[in-house]
Formats: sequence, C-alpha cells, structure tokens
Amino acid sequence: FNGGVAIIWVATAILVPVLIQRRRRDWGNLLLMCGVASALATGLFGLDWKAALPFAAANMIEAYVGAFLLIGRRASRRPLGSLRWMRDFVISVGLVAPFAASLVAASTAAWIGLPALATLTDFFIGHALGALTLIPLIAMLASGDLARRFKEMGRAELIDLALVLAAVAATVAIVFSVEGYPLLFLPAGPIVVAIFRGREIGAAMSIVLLAMIGGTLTVAGQGPIALLGSSLANHVQFFQFYLAAAVLLVLPIAADLRHRARLHHALRLSEERYRMLADHSTDIVMHTDVAGIVRFISPSIAGLGGYHAKEAVGRNPLVRV
Repeated sequence: FNGGVAIIWVATAILVPVLIQRRRRDWGNLLLMCGVASALATGLFGLDWKAALPFAAANMIEAYVGAFLLIGRRASRRPLGSLRWMRDFVISVGLVAPFAASLVAASTAAWIGLPALATLTDFFIGHALGALTLIPLIAMLASGDLARRFKEMGRAELIDLALVLAAVAATVAIVFSVEGYPLLFLPAGPIVVAIFRGREIGAAMSIVLLAMIGGTLTVAGQGPIALLGSSLANHVQFFQFYLAAAVLLVLPIAADLRHRARLHHALRLSEERYRMLADHSTDIVMHTDVAGIVRFISPSIAGLGGYHAKEAVGRNPLVRV
C-alpha cells in the first residue's frame, strides 16, 4: 500500500533466523542471493527497477544488522526464553535494524520522487511488525526448538493446543469479518488460553494467525476497522498499531512463562537431589519453620530418635508430649 510498501514484511523475518543458525563466513552468499531476489521482486512487482537495488540493499542491511545484534546480545538462544530475551529481541529486530533500513528506503523514495517521510514510516512499521510477529516462530523452527517442544508434549496436550489455536483462528476470522461491531477485544481471550496451553508455541502461532487472518481481511476492506470510514492506508496503519500492541502484550507473557517453567524444573531437580541425600543420610536432617514446627525430617530419625518421620512432622521438637 502507499505506493508499494508492504503492510507486514515477511522476508527478513525468515532470513534473520537462518543467518543466526549459520556461521558468519557463510552470510555473504546468503545475503547476495537474497539481495538478487529482493531486487527482482521490487523491479517486477514493487516500485520499479530504479528502486530495485537500493531497496535490496535496505533489506539486506536490515537482515545483517538484526542478526548481528541478536548474536551479540545473546538473544538468538532460546527464543522467548526470558524477559531479557524479549527486551533484546525488540531492540535488535524491532527497532534498530528496521530503522537503519528505513533510512535507506526513505532516501531512495526521495530520489525517485516519492514522499520520503511517508516511505520511512511505512517501511519501518511494516518491517518491524514482520520481524516481531514472525521471527519467534521461525527462530524456534530453525533452531529445532519447535520440534523438541512438540516431542515434549503428549498427544492430549497437542490435541488441546490444536483446538485452542483453531478457536483463535475462528475468533479472529469472525471478528475481522463483522463490520458493524468493534469486537477487536475478543481475540484476547482465546489467545491468552493458547499462551497457557502451549506457552511460547501458543503465543507465537496465535500472533501469526492474528497477523495473517486479520491483515488479509483488513486489506480486503472487512472487519471493525472499516468503521473508521477513512482510506485503506489508514485502515492498514490502524491494524498495524493493533497488531503491535498485541505482540508487545502476548510475547512477554510467553517469555516469562517459559522462564518460570525452566526455574520450576530446576527447583524440582534440586529438591529431588536434596531428598535423595536426606533419605540416605545417617545424620538427622531437619527443616523447621520460624515457629519451630518441623516441616521435614529425614528417615534417620527412626533409628536415632525412636520416631517415624511422619510422626515428627508438624510438631515442635522442643515440646515434650
């Protein structure tokens, strides 16, 4: 829209995770091949051949800067693994990389007679949203994290997640097909359920469904955004704002849930090791609360004190019965 700038730019979101998984010395060939493809796409289907090479350069700059910053900030490991990952991810591919590329795009637009500021804004928003929306899911796919997560889930969990995601898709399709009612808040319910059912997978796939279904119907002139009564460009920009708000709300929740799951797993392993040591120790290992009530005591109390562990738990060892 607005002369050939994408509403949501997908290509960089695919290229960045691929670059991250490759050695730095292999980046040159990948960037060259993708640059040629970008130039052909712009020349044949986009602005025109005059803008083909500069826009290809902008796209490759964005991919290189995004991948370089993600690796440098260690945000390429464990997609949606923590709030720190989310912060580094937003800064790298959601702000710095698309802004650097948008400066090249705006300069090119001024050179070929298009409004530079509008191009800079459209380019930055479309590319930033594409990265924020798609990179988490594609990064999990490229790193093998998605396959590992699916293997960890049982059949019942997979069926449950599939049904929840189907509910997300159906809700988004209904909301963006109905023009007379502003129901943009409705997808939040099934998306939150998807996050708690599938954590990072549920969040990433829900955002992709929201972007693809909602974006397609908005461009087709359907949905509650049509109530604005303005131009298609304004409808698209409002949808971009809506999607950005959803991304920045959903992905941090998923990142925090995954981080908490890892902490819970580590705590469980630590507790198992502690209990194994306590159960096989010949010394008495006892844990009391601040009131002096026994909350845990090792089985060795039976041989040394004449009590069974279950009898001692819940009592104050200083009080004689």
